Amino acid sequence: MTDWVRFLLALILLIKPIASQIIRSNASHHDSYMRSHSNSSSLADDPDIDNDPTNMHWIDKWGAIGDSFTAGIGAGSIWSPDPTDRQCSRYDRSYVALLHRHIGPSPKTFQWLACTGAKSDQILDQARRLGKDMDLVVMTAGGNDLCMTDVLKNCIFLAYSQSDCDTAIARAKTNMDHILEPALEDILRELEYHMKPSTGVVVFVSYAQFFHAREGETDVCATNQDWSFPANLGGPFKNLQVTLERRKAFNEVVTLTNQRIEKVIDKVKEKGVKYRLHFANWDDWASDDRVAGQFCWPGSTGEYPDPQQHNLHFFKPDTKKRSKHDDLKKREAPADERKSEPVIQETNSLYDSRLDRTVNPAMEVLHKLDGRAPVRRAGCHTDVDVDKRSFGSGLPDRWGKFFHPNELGHITIASFALAEIITARASVLDVGNPICSDEDRDKFRCNVRDRQRLRYYVQKNLVDKTYKVYCQDVRPRRQPNWQDERVFYKNTPEEHKFSIKLMKGATQYSEQECINSFLKIIHSCDIYRDDNPLSFKHGGLWKKGRYIYELSLGKKARPWPVARQGGTCEGWYKVLLSRYRIKGRLWGTLGNGEALRAIVKECIGGGLTNWEFKYFEESDQDDMEWEATFNTPIWVRHRCFANNKVFRAVGGPNIGCGGND
Repeated sequence: MTDWVRFLLALILLIKPIASQIIRSNASHHDSYMRSHSNSSSLADDPDIDNDPTNMHWIDKWGAIGDSFTAGIGAGSIWSPDPTDRQCSRYDRSYVALLHRHIGPSPKTFQWLACTGAKSDQILDQARRLGKDMDLVVMTAGGNDLCMTDVLKNCIFLAYSQSDCDTAIARAKTNMDHILEPALEDILRELEYHMKPSTGVVVFVSYAQFFHAREGETDVCATNQDWSFPANLGGPFKNLQVTLERRKAFNEVVTLTNQRIEKVIDKVKEKGVKYRLHFANWDDWASDDRVAGQFCWPGSTGEYPDPQQHNLHFFKPDTKKRSKHDDLKKREAPADERKSEPVIQETNSLYDSRLDRTVNPAMEVLHKLDGRAPVRRAGCHTDVDVDKRSFGSGLPDRWGKFFHPNELGHITIASFALAEIITARASVLDVGNPICSDEDRDKFRCNVRDRQRLRYYVQKNLVDKTYKVYCQDVRPRRQPNWQDERVFYKNTPEEHKFSIKLMKGATQYSEQECINSFLKIIHSCDIYRDDNPLSFKHGGLWKKGRYIYELSLGKKARPWPVARQGGTCEGWYKVLLSRYRIKGRLWGTLGNGEALRAIVKECIGGGLTNWEFKYFEESDQDDMEWEATFNTPIWVRHRCFANNKVFRAVGGPNIGCGGND
């Protein structure tokens, strides 16, 4: 089932009176979205109510844990006068608040414990505070463990050095490996003690890519917008442009985070949990051409709200690049003609702090963002307390909300979360899912689950490049139900094929959805396997509504398991010439050995004859994938092969070379 169908059907249930207006709505229209849609009295009289997965009467206890995405920083007004709501920036137009209104009066207990800035250990504490026998828990978690404030500072708002940006992104990726996965698994394991067995539902909500980052379009972000914060500071330093490459790098952090979340979910489910665990991934929705919900969309002005981009899904500062003449004209305009950002009710205790009373609050923002001293956690850098310098926290909400979902974004999240809740409930009741039929339901399959195919794989560094090339080069047809495929490295051990198949009258093609789909196939399969330390990719298939994306492999069986490159070399003296035989695995596998042949010829200085290169249909007894044989002048073994000169030149290991040449 496509994201469009899932979203719209769930939205109809969530906010029926205005579902048809969703695509043309903007932040100024959101009062109408907050109407309560609790279970109606007519449903209460329905004898089949107990078998209706769309009815929420089964929820007696529910809660929400997580970070600022679940707290809903900036979306509407502070939830209640409760001091904890002010401290944690919980807002009344967040997806949690929308779900609360839809669920209605049936729950006796509602625990909204999510808090802006919460890291995984704090979210674990939130999970421990939940009651017993919970029927439903929704959550987001993980972003604050990746030092995202450092990424925002060094790559977007205070981007003075590309190396500092690269370092911040590398740190985020490192934290994914060493902090994020085990921390998230601890949270999901803790929920085992709090959820109602068999029928309890946990919905883990994804993050979404913030930036439009597609090749070949006018780069309005780099040329027409100023993302320095506060804008137009001037001085000796000039903020780096938010270029396509920087946006791609930022998006990759978000995408990899979602993949790690889904990896942990799959791992926990495979090991076994007693509750129903679902992943609500709304990432593809914001990046869809028909929504245009990301920053830097072609034609956007940089203003917020943006008159050219009604469906922007995230809060942002005004980044429109203005001349001095524009600023003067703006100051001289009558007060009622000046554009201003919608007023957000701010009651957080931070608003009474030195930050708001200072003569220059903007410079205090820089002080909080521009840390110099190391801190106690995960390699992030700050000169303020680490617990006050997380994604969305440590600043007044009018600034901390940037790079978080706005009211429209939370409507999207609520719709995807509700779809997963209904799907889980339908499974509990063993009835049909009203959101989609079995025929239309999405299906995701990894080839790695079939252990007979473990010897057919491709190296990660290769497929990480080819899927982008493929998606960029796809040329959609005008007729419905078209198909497209492309084979890379044909007839080599690295052979693999990308294909797209459209069904049921589909005609449209989205390059971004192609990229997102194959990225998931590549990096969501082949996970947590002890026998795959090099993360070889085995491919898989994803049916998304009327679209099927598939990565399939070639026919040459490769060595398994294997932990490193390998090879052998022998050179034997034959009176007038020398005869060489070289074998290899995981190097020299491309181009029928032409790169190796060129390096050998260059090293020996001429006289290369009888060159033969072949790939094995199946790895040999020494776990090798190919073999090269050739003749050379005598006495070249020490000069070219025994010293590993040739092998290093073609990216091979130090295998030396035996024989008597």
